[in-house]
Amino acid sequence: MIGTFLDKIFRRTFTLMKLNFMFIMISMMGGILLGVGPAFLSITDLYIRHGFKHEEMHFTSLFPMFKDNFKRGNTLFYTYGLSIFFVVYNLYLSFQFTNPFVVLIQIIMVFVIGFLLVSYLYCVVINSYYQIKLLDLIKLGTLSFFANLIKIVRLIISMAAIYFIYKIMPGLLIFGIFSLLIIVSVESLRSWVKIIEETITY
Repeated sequence: MIGTFLDKIFRRTFTLMKLNFMFIMISMMGGILLGVGPAFLSITDLYIRHGFKHEEMHFTSLFPMFKDNFKRGNTLFYTYGLSIFFVVYNLYLSFQFTNPFVVLIQIIMVFVIGFLLVSYLYCVVINSYYQIKLLDLIKLGTLSFFANLIKIVRLIISMAAIYFIYKIMPGLLIFGIFSLLIIVSVESLRSWVKIIEETITY
């Protein structure tokens, strides 16, 4: 019983670390700027295919996955990334005003930032399940955000927890932050994916 539990802990921890190292390696292939987007798609593919079976995740497959996900990965990453940067920058500028009405606008901008971030992660996950056009993928990612607000709150809390863990222990950036973010996103969307599949079947 204890041996099985410890084996499960070890397997999940090792998978978390291995996926994170793979994420970093794929990011390096694109010189970081052109590698982060493909890395998110590739590592999500690996986790959805193999789960915590780390022995089935091979480093030799990283370059082919990087090539396959290069265009879509960067398109998604920079579409959402630039949008988030634009809203964050305007949020920063808004603090220079003292009008009480600005507070409402700031709340809206914070919501938009959260919406864009979660929608991006959901697009990354959905992309690993279905072969669909980019525009349809973005639409489905947006729809997924409003599908279950309770799961959205849980995901945002999980993301905030990951951020605070990183702030306390920055070294975890190398060992598990990115892979943990991907795993949390996949598990958050798993029940919604089942609903999508049932709808498509119907």
